[in-house]
Amino acid sequence: MLTRVTFFVLIAFSVAACEAITDVTVINSRPTQWLLPSALSEASGLAPAANNTVYLHNDELGEIYRFNPRTNSIFKVASISWPPVGEDFEGIAGYGTSLFLVTSDSRLFEIRDFAPREHHQVVGARRISTGLENECEFEGLYNLAGKLLMPCKESKSDKNPNLFRVFAYDIKTEKVSEFLELDPDKIEGVEIVAATAFEANSTHYFVVSENYLITIDRDTLNGEAIKLSSELHKQVEGITFLDDGTVIVVEDNRRGLARLTQYESLEELISLNL
Repeated sequence: MLTRVTFFVLIAFSVAACEAITDVTVINSRPTQWLLPSALSEASGLAPAANNTVYLHNDELGEIYRFNPRTNSIFKVASISWPPVGEDFEGIAGYGTSLFLVTSDSRLFEIRDFAPREHHQVVGARRISTGLENECEFEGLYNLAGKLLMPCKESKSDKNPNLFRVFAYDIKTEKVSEFLELDPDKIEGVEIVAATAFEANSTHYFVVSENYLITIDRDTLNGEAIKLSSELHKQVEGITFLDDGTVIVVEDNRRGLARLTQYESLEELISLNL
C-alpha cells in the first residue's frame, strides 16, 4: 500500500518570547509521580529523547514538550505551525532527526531535522496519508527499526473486528502493511484489546488497554494482562522505556489532572501494581 504525502508551508523559527522551563509538582514518591501543567491537561503519547528525557505531546494541538525527570522540569520544544495545528494526535515516535506524530484517523505528521535543544520552535510538518482511515481508530506510535507501528484502538472494518491489529509504516519505502494480528483469546486476563499505548523491547510487545498492561511474547504471541492499580493510574495514554531501564507512563485522568509516572524498572511497575 502506497501513501499520499502533502506538505504544510514550512516555517522554522524560534518564538522570541519562548516559554520558560517549568517545574512540575511531585505528587508521589514511590513510584515518582508528577502533576503536569494545565497546557498538558490533554497529554497523550510519549517517546524517548536524549539523556533519559522524554517527549510528550498535547492531544488536541500540535505541541511537543520535553520532560526531564532528574530536574522535575518541562518545556515546550515545538509547535506545528502557528497557531498550532489542531488535530486528534494520539502518539509520537522518533527516527533519526525526525519526529512523527499520528492522528486517530491514521495520518502521520513528520517534523524533519528536529532540533531538540531549542525552546518553542515553530516548525512545518510533512503530512502523510497512510490510507488506513477506514481500518481503525488508532492510538499509540512506536518506531521498530524504521517501521512506525500503529496499534488499533477500535476496528472500523468488518474483517475480524475482534482481532487486535497493528499496522506498520515503513519510513524508507513509505509503504504500509499489516504487522500483527492477534486473537485476544491468546491473552490471559482480557477479552478485548483496545490499545491506548504501545511499546516494545527485544522479547515482548507491551500494550496498554483500558486499565491493563498487556505483555505479548514476540515469538509465540501469547500474552498476559497486568491490572494497573486504580490508586496509581486512571487513564494511561502513553508508555516508554528509557535506556537506563526506567519506564515512564503518561495519563489523562479524565478530570483535567494529567500526570507522569516513573518506575525504576519494568519489574517495579509490575510489583507496585499488584
